[in-house]
Amino acid sequence: MNRNATLSVRSILCAVMILFSLQLFAKDELIRTGNIIAVLDRQEDASVTVRNIETDLPESIHPAIRNWLGRQETDAFFADQDARTLSLNVTYHVFESDDGNQSLAFRIDGTGAVSKPSVQKLFADPVFQDVKISPNGKYLAVVTPVDGKERLAVLDAKTRGVLGNMYFQGSAVVHDFEWVKGDRLLIRNAERLGWQDAPVWYGELFSATAEGKQFMPVFGYRAGGDNSRTGSRLRGAEPNRAWGMFISDIPDDKHEVLIASYPWNVWDFTQSTPTVYRMNVANGALRHVTTGPAKGASFVTDTAGGLRYAISLDSDRTLHIHEFQNDGSWKEIATAPSGEDYTKPIAVSADSTRIFHVSNAEADTDGLYEVHLEDGKSRLLFRDDEHDIAAVYFDPFTHEPLWVRLDAARGEIIYIDSEHHLVTLHKELMKAFPGNMIGFTSTTRDYRKVIAFIRSDSNPGDFYSIDTETFRAEALAPFKTGIAREQLVEMQPVQFKARDGVMLEGYFTAAQGRSGPAPTVVLVHGGPHRHDTWGFDPVVQMLATRGYGVLQVNFRGSTGRGRYFEGAGYGQWGRVMQDDVTDATHWAITEGLADPERTCIVGGSYGGYAAMMGLVRDPELYRCGISMYGVSDIELMFTEGDTPDALWGESYLRETLGDDKAEWAARSPSRLADRIQAPVLLVHGGEDERVPIEHARKMEAALKAAKKPVETFYVETESHGFMNEGNRVRAHELVLEFLDRHIGSGAD
Repeated sequence: MNRNATLSVRSILCAVMILFSLQLFAKDELIRTGNIIAVLDRQEDASVTVRNIETDLPESIHPAIRNWLGRQETDAFFADQDARTLSLNVTYHVFESDDGNQSLAFRIDGTGAVSKPSVQKLFADPVFQDVKISPNGKYLAVVTPVDGKERLAVLDAKTRGVLGNMYFQGSAVVHDFEWVKGDRLLIRNAERLGWQDAPVWYGELFSATAEGKQFMPVFGYRAGGDNSRTGSRLRGAEPNRAWGMFISDIPDDKHEVLIASYPWNVWDFTQSTPTVYRMNVANGALRHVTTGPAKGASFVTDTAGGLRYAISLDSDRTLHIHEFQNDGSWKEIATAPSGEDYTKPIAVSADSTRIFHVSNAEADTDGLYEVHLEDGKSRLLFRDDEHDIAAVYFDPFTHEPLWVRLDAARGEIIYIDSEHHLVTLHKELMKAFPGNMIGFTSTTRDYRKVIAFIRSDSNPGDFYSIDTETFRAEALAPFKTGIAREQLVEMQPVQFKARDGVMLEGYFTAAQGRSGPAPTVVLVHGGPHRHDTWGFDPVVQMLATRGYGVLQVNFRGSTGRGRYFEGAGYGQWGRVMQDDVTDATHWAITEGLADPERTCIVGGSYGGYAAMMGLVRDPELYRCGISMYGVSDIELMFTEGDTPDALWGESYLRETLGDDKAEWAARSPSRLADRIQAPVLLVHGGEDERVPIEHARKMEAALKAAKKPVETFYVETESHGFMNEGNRVRAHELVLEFLDRHIGSGAD
């Protein structure tokens, strides 16, 4: 692509298509109708929309349409329909194939008659989880469920014909995948065990050709064994009782990639010292490169796939940076104790003369720096005074930084290299899709084709294929289906001051169909050292579309606003962190957004803890509380769950929670249940390893002993966050029922 080529918004043609429901449910190619069955109008915004639907719509696509709509209709529904009266947002694309036949692709966004998205659709598993184009531009790889199994499908990027369908035996799912060697896939799987719903990753790596051939384990406990699907055995691969982590492709080598192996001799891979290998992706043969310098180390490579740096945390949460030496050894070049200045390398330039790192050594927030290795001189490329860097997007082949995304209100983008062709494309897409976030999942090595993921607060996301020479944007597949975007509600960034004058940030999503103070849910994020962000959130949309205002606040201790703001929450569970949530609630009431008589506090994980502590500390403020897989006893955090198993787990807990048992008890809601006045709903999974179900059972027992109203929904096979779609849907239906009885239409 010419760097100087200019894209215009109207030149980006959005030929919207749904390819996969036809290809994977019916045939390996698009339906060939032999005649045009839709008359098209090209609108001012360059979209393609239907003006009239002919009555000869093939019956063979009716099931695909029904699947898209999420509803069952008779065939008569599809006959004699006109776009002027049809309550659907239907987009068709009719085009000619190489053989001269015309093909139909279609998309239906939803029905105008539905007033709100269903809980089923909001919390359904993604229909298309990921789409990536191969570096040579020949193939598209897509993760999608088919007939109850999650498949990795490979399509011809030009014809869209399905070349291969790959799936795992039993209940295993695709965890993630990478294109390597231009035409080969390296895949991580995860196993769904019979006694729990969350997939468990055992460290296996699978390899396959683009056509789905030679699909078998090349690393892990089954590598080198007989393949149950092909009956073949890999020569070269040997069983490894270890977690295998892909590090980098090696572009100049036809067969090998770089991986790290973390032995199974401990419960958590952060406790394991990795070994780095060059692995043949065709047969799994390993060649030793080096042993990592520390437990749980991760690695940074240059564009040639060569090792450069190792990054690790020790048991005291001190950050260690090691540099790889020519003799295969490691040299420690920097350390950073927890909470102090740090500098972390994240990329190496193509000519290996510069490194790029993120550092807060010169300010409270993260900055992106370029360091010249010859003289050691450092140059600040970008820093925001108020917000940290959420992500840096690099050119995938040269490792040059192109833009950063901030941890700010709507994830603002700051461009680093304004002349780069991918930056030019990104800017034009931002204009063509205003109010959306644009991310690139992959690009071809010549930059001709880019796969973009476009999403917003009212859009779960769509994958697009962008041709950077013809300036054509082709919608490939949606992340979710059956959700009408025009019926969702916008998240509005808000700011207000806490009681001590500290400026807090958050979001308020207005109750749909209401004016004035509305029944409001104070939705507290988990972590707690993370933060709420702008974007599609099924919980927020479920509540807002049912008439509840939704208030979210990034209280002290949240990430994204510098180390001081995050550190201000350390040791403050149930104290300042809780004060900030309380102050946010009072702000919403004072502003006339929240009805003071109909406000409920809800959260998951740490948010569940904050919900219960809100009821303890401010019984007059909230009419009900819901804890979903929430902490109820701080002391249990030190003895149960997977956090203590991590190398740095105990250090993290003591730094953020302190070590005074009397203080733990004074800030544990299960020990303060007698102060709670409002009804409580507890939702938890029996296989939750992050916050074990003992937390919920202790909270339930304490509430019952104090004769307080409590309801529970426990699923013994569930994990942290509820991974099973049916369980997730049912849990949130119960949340709605509970809210309706206490602050909704069913409340007094």
